[in-house]
Amino acid sequence: MVRSREPDYTQAKQWGNRRSAACSDHSGRATEGTLTLMFVIRLIRGIASWLWALLQPALRFIGWLLILLAVMTFVADYTRWQYTADAPAATFAQYWRDLAPDTLAAAAAYFETQGLALIWDPVITTVLSLPVWITLGVGAALLMYAGRVRDRLSIYAN
Repeated sequence: MVRSREPDYTQAKQWGNRRSAACSDHSGRATEGTLTLMFVIRLIRGIASWLWALLQPALRFIGWLLILLAVMTFVADYTRWQYTADAPAATFAQYWRDLAPDTLAAAAAYFETQGLALIWDPVITTVLSLPVWITLGVGAALLMYAGRVRDRLSIYAN
């Protein structure tokens, strides 16, 4: 018995134009539930892209404001250092204590009561102990990166 080397395409032709059984009735047409699901998915993707288009400029604007604040706090630290050479840079925790002292203690208590003391003590206290201009500058860089304008890449294949 000699086997033919050509593949059998009869099953592929039979099922080639049909959708899967989960997405259609067996006539090859999409069911009403599938069309509704496809509409909802496209609607959510459209709304998400519209919101992201609004959010990108806002992220860049907030990033520029943080850069402005970082430069202002750097100048304040630098002038303080010029007049008294041993003056340390102001930390983020110092500014937070000066502006809203109760909220710093409330934030620490919240993290400890929620069982997130490992996040508060090594991570957040390290960030709070950095100079303000470094913290604001890194935050601005992250916001500017998140809100950057991405070029669309069109790939055409012949």
